[in-house]
Amino acid sequence: VIPKSDVLNNERFDVNYRCIKGNMTAVIGSTWSLDEPLYDIDFDGPIQAVDDNIKDLILQQVEDDVNQVLPSPSENVYGYGKQVARLAQLAHIVVKLEEKVPKGKSTTKDTQPSAVLDKVTSQLSTYLEAYLSSKVSDELLFDKNIGGICSKNGLLDKGEDFGNGRYNDHHFHYGYFLYASAIMAKLDPTFIDRFGVYVDAIFHDVAHTSNGNSREDEQGSIFFPMSRHKSWFDGHSFATGLFEFGNGKSQESSSESVNCYFGAYLWSQVRHKDIASDVTDFSHLLLSTEIRSTKMYWHMSPRNTTLHRHVYPSEFEENYMVGNVGMLDMTANTWFGNDPLYVHMINAIPITSISNVLFDKDYVKYEYPFLMKGRGNVEMAWRGYTVSIHSMIDPNKAWEDASALVSSQLDSALSKSQVLYFISQQPGFNVTLDSGTTKQTSSSISEIETTTYSQSMSSSSCESNPNCAALDLKGDCCPSRGGVFLGCCGD
Repeated sequence: VIPKSDVLNNERFDVNYRCIKGNMTAVIGSTWSLDEPLYDIDFDGPIQAVDDNIKDLILQQVEDDVNQVLPSPSENVYGYGKQVARLAQLAHIVVKLEEKVPKGKSTTKDTQPSAVLDKVTSQLSTYLEAYLSSKVSDELLFDKNIGGICSKNGLLDKGEDFGNGRYNDHHFHYGYFLYASAIMAKLDPTFIDRFGVYVDAIFHDVAHTSNGNSREDEQGSIFFPMSRHKSWFDGHSFATGLFEFGNGKSQESSSESVNCYFGAYLWSQVRHKDIASDVTDFSHLLLSTEIRSTKMYWHMSPRNTTLHRHVYPSEFEENYMVGNVGMLDMTANTWFGNDPLYVHMINAIPITSISNVLFDKDYVKYEYPFLMKGRGNVEMAWRGYTVSIHSMIDPNKAWEDASALVSSQLDSALSKSQVLYFISQQPGFNVTLDSGTTKQTSSSISEIETTTYSQSMSSSSCESNPNCAALDLKGDCCPSRGGVFLGCCGD
């Protein structure tokens, strides 16, 4: 067995074989008995009490964010999913903050909090239900030849949608829809009656519990393999689908893999509410094993730290984060660039309550200084993530840094509201604001957004942005089809 199975207590041979993930150890026995600690996880971690004016500021920011970076009917499956998950998190934030707001209290914009929730919920319902109703160009279809849900564009062209039509990255893409659907079902229980079967199909594509002959299954969750991307031997998922690679399957964005199983677990909770369910238990297992494996195989620690995760050679561990875990290789780069920022942040997106479980504080206190050493300003598309990671070890300083974030320029899965709320829920956060400061801060930031970025937001095409055009880039740059603003955007 490989090092992930350190909980085994069976009798072992004194035979080891060195593999890419450490020493494989021979174990005597015809069966394996594994004890997996399951994380105590729900939609939120412990709710942190915050200053009333902080709540007011965040609610005010939600009002600004709800109309920004909205999905378009022509968006690809990955980009659309990120954007509806973003709307879902905005709605969830309002719910959590309103639980602590006295009835009838207004925000500094003199808007009733309930009106904010109504607006966000309406947006989420509109865009999520449009996708589930196939009112988009890149709709989801069932592939009866192999058994799975694929995007239309991906089926037509194997290079589209990151290879979705050849079963690449399904868990990355569909985790966002599962998370958004779980939030929507909590807000409006009738959503389950109207769209539950469609969400179930997405769920079963990535988190199906059975490995029998699905074509003879009469339980309704048919035509899907068991946990499509998960390798139970390795303990984690592989993103590669039907494409061939010399070094076998691999996976880059470990955090999006965790996000998938988090979304699956939340959906199974609302879908099978108050009922003991094997589906919920299995989703919980998928999530917990993915988190543990990510900490072991992606989150590295050099030998001179107090951490004890030493799987790889010491020189490689000095990178702190693996970019891509393959069957026969590990790299400290990404498919889209070698900058350590990309390596670390692609393994941090998206930011939700599960991020605090995935990233140990003791790890971040080494990782974050390493990542930021000698680095100037982080490009805005990634800055929301670096600020969020920083907040795990210094929430008050991260709050200061968040004031410079421009919501419309962040990654499409993120908004300033989400970053502010995430920071406010970190242990040790104790920022307070007076009502005058709250209003002034929001006003000045809104003015900066309007004056500095209005021109760059006028068109997403590369040709319409001079810096991108000078690089001879084609297509969409500001943002790209995946919702990312490239470094050439703006002045």
